[in-house]
Amino acid sequence: MLKLVKYDLRRNRDKIWGALVVLLLVQSGIWISAEVSDWDREAMFIMNIASYTIGGVVLLVQACITYDYNLKSYHRRLLPLKSVYTVLSPLLTYLFMLLGVIALAALHLGLYMLLDSRGIPEDFGSVAAAGLIQLLWSACFVMLILMLSITIARSLRFRAGVWIGIATFIVVQNGFAWLELALFGSSINSLDSAFQIKLTGKVPTSDGGMAVAFQDLFKIGPMLFEAGFAAVMLYVITVLVKRRVES
Repeated sequence: MLKLVKYDLRRNRDKIWGALVVLLLVQSGIWISAEVSDWDREAMFIMNIASYTIGGVVLLVQACITYDYNLKSYHRRLLPLKSVYTVLSPLLTYLFMLLGVIALAALHLGLYMLLDSRGIPEDFGSVAAAGLIQLLWSACFVMLILMLSITIARSLRFRAGVWIGIATFIVVQNGFAWLELALFGSSINSLDSAFQIKLTGKVPTSDGGMAVAFQDLFKIGPMLFEAGFAAVMLYVITVLVKRRVES
């Protein structure tokens, strides 16, 4: 399976590097604009997070395109591989690409703290690490929903399959969010928790700066519920891919 991941990463190498270079240029533009226009630190920080989030979404789309290509590829279907490998390889490919964005963000944050550490809370690292784990899990969860929709669309032999795939994504995502909200009071808890870090410039410190607040990042009930649903989606996707290979 790791060979499949390596092959997909190599095939998308130029696009991945292009996305990272564009992201680096955007971050440079944000920094220059902040210096010229005298933005406050919180506004610049929010713009940084927004650009990294967009970068992650772009890579998510690329990972879905890669998975769709693998499903259509005849030579890929001839490989003597377990169907679950076909499902897990694009998921791991996306994780590796996402880790590249995270590494760039971590380097950016390290340089920021090195140049100006005023107001950075002592527990910022632990809070960021907890949010990162939640973000990785929510990214995998959304990726599984997209893969389920793509697999259903490709499993259908008529032209309306694409629209059924889109409808599947909307129904599954919103249906699961509604069900989790009804059971636990939160809509897709992992995605909500990943962005629970709050920044404010109004802190009771002499140097101003940022304050970080977070709570209940890891809720056992919702996490187990999401993990169980993810396992069901993984099983359904694997069964559909196996049937497609055997047909």
